[in-house]
Amino acid sequence: MTTNDLAQPQPIYVQAPRPARDGMAIAAFVTCWFVPVLGIIFGHISNHKAKLGGRAKDGLATAGVVLGYVFSAIYVLAIVLIITLATMAANTPVPGATG
Repeated sequence: MTTNDLAQPQPIYVQAPRPARDGMAIAAFVTCWFVPVLGIIFGHISNHKAKLGGRAKDGLATAGVVLGYVFSAIYVLAIVLIITLATMAANTPVPGATG
């Protein structure tokens, strides 16, 4: 007997297929840039589906939720600032005008 007869065959390693991305997670990340409220909604739906399915949350969904909240806050602050400045400008008397 030779050593080749006793040698064990080399194991075959097969890479497990990557799970497909959740469509809601992709939608959450894309829409959070333009309509943050939709990013928040889609992200929460995707995370809820992951919880019910017993799988890990998708990073895109989490990013969509976080960025959705951040951009919503920025949009609200910008609108408040614009309204405040417009109100201040409307109430400022024009020099030399009689009123």
